[in-house]
Amino acid sequence: MTMEQESKQDALEIFFDDNFVPHAFLDSLFLSSLPSRTIKANPSVRSLQTLQTKCSSLLAHLDYYTNELTDDLESKIEDLQQSSSVISYSYKRRTDVPQKGSDLNGVTRLEYYIDTLSSSINSLFQDLESVNLKLTEIQNESSSKTTLADLAKLVTVKKRMNLVLTVFQTANAIIHTSSLVQENSSSSVKAAPTGGDDDDMGIPVSVEAFESSLNILEETIIEEFQREKQADEINSSLIGKCDSMIELLPIFKSLTHFAAPYAGFVKFLEAEKAKYLN
Repeated sequence: MTMEQESKQDALEIFFDDNFVPHAFLDSLFLSSLPSRTIKANPSVRSLQTLQTKCSSLLAHLDYYTNELTDDLESKIEDLQQSSSVISYSYKRRTDVPQKGSDLNGVTRLEYYIDTLSSSINSLFQDLESVNLKLTEIQNESSSKTTLADLAKLVTVKKRMNLVLTVFQTANAIIHTSSLVQENSSSSVKAAPTGGDDDDMGIPVSVEAFESSLNILEETIIEEFQREKQADEINSSLIGKCDSMIELLPIFKSLTHFAAPYAGFVKFLEAEKAKYLN
């Protein structure tokens, strides 16, 4: 925008003032056209000519902006008329049968746009509800799956803890076999150990007592293998007991004084099992 256009724009700003007073504007315009040294009561011809020039310029600009405003107003009115124009017709009620022209309701363009927008909003709202429902279902499913997975892990942990408990019970029974035999010397039935009492866990065991327990177990296992050789089928339970005692070798390896006797006992078990299976 040039300086001339800016000055013209500034000249029009006063007309947009809410407190605009026409005669006050003319008075200020007249006074501004007078020379600085001219008495205001006696305006000169030159001052009047300057005033006439400014008034003509203002009128020209006023006509221009009036035409612009008129064009804008006509355009807005046309848009409003188009939005209020009837583009389709509908019955007053769905059950009505059109018999006269008055039975039809005109649907304007604006009403059509509003109905379309409302339908789109309702459709979007339904989609959001559907998505929220799916999310809730997915969260519930994932929660249930997580619970089942945790339960399966706990079951696995329980099984393995029971296996560890069985190993300790077997080791305890092996260690305290000699004391158990002495307590039950009146009984003539001997069997390979499968468990032990919790009361025996705190009793200290010497190497001699441990070797005595292994000797008793060797005698018992020899008798059971000889007795089972007469049977037609292999005693898988007896083989399982031997395997469980063989698997305890790593435990006794960490016990310095008990490692060597138990290693010899494991070799004995492997040899007897091989004889029985062959």
